Amino acid sequence: MSQATHHKPPRSALRISLKRGLIAASIVGPVLTFINQSADIAQGAPLDWLAAGLTTLVPFCVSALSTYLAQPKTPPAPQEPATSEAMPPAEPMVQTVVEERLIYPDGLTDATARVETIRDNATNVNRTSRERVTFISNLIDQAETLGTTFDTLCDGASHSAATASDVGTAVQEVTREVDGFLDLASDATQQITHIAEPVQKIETTLAEVANASEAIRGLADRIRLLALNSGIEAARAGEKGRGFAIIAGEVRELADMADADITRILSRMDDLTDAQADLSTTVANVAKAAQQSLARGEACRSLTHNIQATITSLVADIASNSDETRQQLPLYSGIVSEIKSIRDNTEAAVQGSQNNITLCGEALSLLTVETPHNTPHEPHKAMATG
Repeated sequence: MSQATHHKPPRSALRISLKRGLIAASIVGPVLTFINQSADIAQGAPLDWLAAGLTTLVPFCVSALSTYLAQPKTPPAPQEPATSEAMPPAEPMVQTVVEERLIYPDGLTDATARVETIRDNATNVNRTSRERVTFISNLIDQAETLGTTFDTLCDGASHSAATASDVGTAVQEVTREVDGFLDLASDATQQITHIAEPVQKIETTLAEVANASEAIRGLADRIRLLALNSGIEAARAGEKGRGFAIIAGEVRELADMADADITRILSRMDDLTDAQADLSTTVANVAKAAQQSLARGEACRSLTHNIQATITSLVADIASNSDETRQQLPLYSGIVSEIKSIRDNTEAAVQGSQNNITLCGEALSLLTVETPHNTPHEPHKAMATG
């Protein structure tokens, strides 16, 4: 008699199931992981490996299990009893081909439940994938809009750089004018400083002239006194001293005239001294103002040079940033292309999950149609004779 043995699935079917599961996991898993965690990764969050593993495990299980259940199950070949006696030659007879297919209701129910689970999972994957496709499409639209904005910003940056360059040229011209003005102001300040020295000498000369005038006045006073004494002596001499008295009178008149001239000279000297003092004050004020103007001019020149350097640096930075942004635009376009590829793969996953849903529905229909009415211990047999 043949002994009942439990039939194990062929290794090829198991290998194919695992292979398809790995393929599905390697394709769908990263796509779903990127879709689920792209927002967090963009904000700097680390990759959640546990969620990534679970996300990869779902398509692996769905694909492997659906592939495994779709493999045909071949019953084991019946074993003939071993006998040592020679069998008599078989008589010609009509052969009856019996095809047996063991169907157990409990296993059928379990398979139906698993197929329904697979269909539900495929439905969830399909729905989620559709949502991801919509999300990725919106992301692509926003990325393309952002790319256009970047391009516009680059053009604006180039225009701003050109404008800043023009401003820098104008500031450079202003700097040159300021440098020329400061050179003139410096020369004027030096000339004013040189003027102050002669004015100081004039003041010294006027003081010396005033001292000399005072000395001449003193001399005139002495001459007048001498003439007065001479007149007195001439009067005492009488007729003999008349000529001497006339000379003494003339000398006295000359002394008076000298005193009057000295008075006028001293008056003019006072006026000259006052004018010289005013001139000295004016020259000092002009020199001070020139020094202040020169200092302010130096500050203005330093400021214009700083502005020119800042504008030059700004133009260089704008041009550099614009060039770097333009160089990054192809990379950005490549990222958009990769996102589009992910969308295409996700759409393929949607189509694949839809096919799996359809196949699961067909499998459930077949399982419902082929539900046996025999007991669990009485296998259903399909007979065919020929």
